[in-house]
Amino acid sequence: MGRRFSRATKALVVLVTVMALVVMPVPQVASAGDVRAVVDLVLLPSSQTVDNIGDIFDVSIEAQCNGQDVSGVAAFVDFDPDYLEVKSVTPGTTLPTVLQNTYDNNAGTIDYQAGKLGAPFPSDTFTVATISFKALNSTANTPINFHTTSPRETNADFGGESKLRNLTGATVTASNISSHGQGLPSRPEPGVTNVSNMITDEGVFTGAAIAQTEDGLCKIMIDKGTIALTRDKKPLSEITMTELEALPAPAPGPYAIGPTYNLGPDGATFDPAITVAITYDPAEIPEAIVEQDLVIARRDANTGEWLELVSTAEPGTNTVMASVEHFTPFTILGYEAVIEPDAFGVSSLNISPPEVNIGETVTISLSVTNSSSKASTYKVTLKINGLPEASKHVRVDAGSSEKVSFTTLKDIVGNYSVHVNGLTASFKVNKNAGPTPTERPIKWPILWGVIGGVVVVGLLMLLIIRRKPY
Repeated sequence: MGRRFSRATKALVVLVTVMALVVMPVPQVASAGDVRAVVDLVLLPSSQTVDNIGDIFDVSIEAQCNGQDVSGVAAFVDFDPDYLEVKSVTPGTTLPTVLQNTYDNNAGTIDYQAGKLGAPFPSDTFTVATISFKALNSTANTPINFHTTSPRETNADFGGESKLRNLTGATVTASNISSHGQGLPSRPEPGVTNVSNMITDEGVFTGAAIAQTEDGLCKIMIDKGTIALTRDKKPLSEITMTELEALPAPAPGPYAIGPTYNLGPDGATFDPAITVAITYDPAEIPEAIVEQDLVIARRDANTGEWLELVSTAEPGTNTVMASVEHFTPFTILGYEAVIEPDAFGVSSLNISPPEVNIGETVTISLSVTNSSSKASTYKVTLKINGLPEASKHVRVDAGSSEKVSFTTLKDIVGNYSVHVNGLTASFKVNKNAGPTPTERPIKWPILWGVIGGVVVVGLLMLLIIRRKPY
């Protein structure tokens, strides 16, 4: 009897072990230099106009690695052979081992693959190859795009694992300027980018896009999958980026650094937010301005006020970046350094309410006091769980106090720590009556069915073993 019980027990152990292995997640080991799928392949310039039929122009294949090591790139490019002809494809120097470099002007294809056999591997931005085209016929915005399906599947990899995130194509306008004035003499207006060839009827971008002002100092970057709609909820067809005449100064306190740019069409919205990057001239920054505190601000059409965006200033590249969800005028604001930083104090941090459900807003407020003998500006930065959430510059008169408020909304259940210029607090987000985005309801009928099935199978195996003759 003991022997039979032992075999039955072993059978059950084997069954349970097999089921555990089926559902057990396998840990993934990251290789050296492995960040994640963050590499973008871009055709640059994103749009250009060729003056005359027969002109030669270049389009570069650029890899933007964003810190991810890359050991190989496969770039398969399609173009319309009725309008364009490839004259040459020149390899870049960063990936020295060229595995394939062919093009077919009848089919309108370019197949290019290159890699690097050993470390160090590139992890910044580099040119994969440069394509020289010849304009054959007049055309408005003929596309040049990456091919994404097998067997011509564009990719950027590290150690055989794909690290590709976004692909961005390009467009070319060719004007046939002749003595008879025929063809396409008109060019797109400066600062206008046609995106109708890379957006679906639902307003979803099929690839990443970049648009910029005529002076090249203001750019926007749109990720693949972004939903872009006009004010009347139609797919976005073009983007306008123009420099505005001088607007009222954002007084008191901040200085406007450089031009103000108007992005349109007015009322266009983006989900998720897109990135705006504005380049400034350091020579235009007054001596008292803290360059690291430069921010991008948007102008509220209703109040005329300038509202700061959560921004990242990069003095090394003279660029300020921020995320935006809709179009409006934008500019860079700068603030004077606080001459007496110890004269400012923060107090009375308040969270209201301290406990909310998903979808409800929390107001975070505090008091800023200036004990010095002159009015000055003080930067208040809100961090939630250690990450910057928002910032505001508040100008406080001598010997006075000002209240500063932030609002936030979280859609994940949990406790959140709040840090504002040395003050700390917390709030809690509870689940709603229904399932939360991070919690799925337990399907008890299915679970009990699985458990019952395991028990039945185990009993059957036990009976079979018991009835086996010895």
